[in-house]
Amino acid sequence: MWELSQGMPVKQIPMIYGGREVVHISWNPSGLDLVVADIFGRITIFSMFIAINRVTVSKAFVVDPEDHLNAIVGFQWLNTDRAIQVYRSASKQGDQWNLSYTQHKSLGPYNLSGKTASTFIVVTRNSSMKIVFQGPDGQWHDAKHEIEGFSTSNDLLTHAAVCHDRDNTLLLVTHTTSKQMRLFRIAIDWKPVTEKQQVAPMQPNCEVRHLKTIDDCSPIRDNEENNHGNSSMYMTPASHAELSHLELLPPNPPQAGPGTAADSTNPTIVAVFSHFPTQYNDNELREDGFSIVSRWEISSGEWTIHPIFDQLTAKRSSASSSQPKAGVAIKRLEDFRDHRIVLALQQLGNLSTIAIGYSDGYVEYRDRGTFETLQVSEESDKVSSLSQMGFDYLDNEPCRPYHIKI
Repeated sequence: MWELSQGMPVKQIPMIYGGREVVHISWNPSGLDLVVADIFGRITIFSMFIAINRVTVSKAFVVDPEDHLNAIVGFQWLNTDRAIQVYRSASKQGDQWNLSYTQHKSLGPYNLSGKTASTFIVVTRNSSMKIVFQGPDGQWHDAKHEIEGFSTSNDLLTHAAVCHDRDNTLLLVTHTTSKQMRLFRIAIDWKPVTEKQQVAPMQPNCEVRHLKTIDDCSPIRDNEENNHGNSSMYMTPASHAELSHLELLPPNPPQAGPGTAADSTNPTIVAVFSHFPTQYNDNELREDGFSIVSRWEISSGEWTIHPIFDQLTAKRSSASSSQPKAGVAIKRLEDFRDHRIVLALQQLGNLSTIAIGYSDGYVEYRDRGTFETLQVSEESDKVSSLSQMGFDYLDNEPCRPYHIKI
């Protein structure tokens, strides 16, 4: 039986930020480091060295200026160099439950300071990126890089997401105020630590390359009538929805699920567009809220140009166009609409399942590859979720559109 401990306030936050609004918090995968950021993108790192629920400040960047252009629009912890267990459903044999799992190596790039050294990336509103990493001595350092310069307010970022790719690089997707979605590839080269540099901080070399741009990033209007369960005759147009979440799902390793849709998944951009009700009365919504989930699949491959282009004068002295060239393709997948508001979307530890948390408290599970809703198995000797074990959310009252973490 799991129980929650009493809440322990982090008393240092009011003193550090002086009343400024805190808008981002994130634990690292091991649960030992907590990153807190305010509306100006100023970061403080808290660590647990002694006991659970007792945190101390290990790094503070509050000396940075109060500039709204430094506000954080994207955040991602990088993987550490270790093996990851992917757990499957539990099956019952006699009186015993057996849990199966596979093991695979996490995708890079890794912080070469040590197998437990943490690293995270933040993307700011002014299209810059900061890599914050631990050195060999456990101290935190940072390195700043510019993604793309901006000339007008249309180039400012509203959202960003990062994920690992199979070639040990990072994929970055950004969304601008002009509703452009831009895809980048980030290569990070960590300098190996020698015996004479055990305490010296490493400055990672970073290369950012622009891959693709998608104009007019918005829901497909042809799907407005596909309401998926809303019996109302009138539906608010999809054009009223604004981007509320942007996620970049990493590719699954071959061991993720042999013979399943998750076995060959590519990196996938997931954008959630939501229309938030503006009037409340005793927790009853006065107007319909909804969310539309849009997806783009990213695939890598080799493409060739038609041989006729070799006949052009400008091409005679260059390499033949028939030679394959590496490239990236983005394929738009089918949208789906729900009459509830999506508050959270996360890929679960088994890698083949996506969990979506809605404003009515319901958590829905979908297939990572197809995004089809997963039906509860009727088999009594096989379980893969808490709902199959008798756990349920009983309160069906609607809630305000706050953020939650699954």
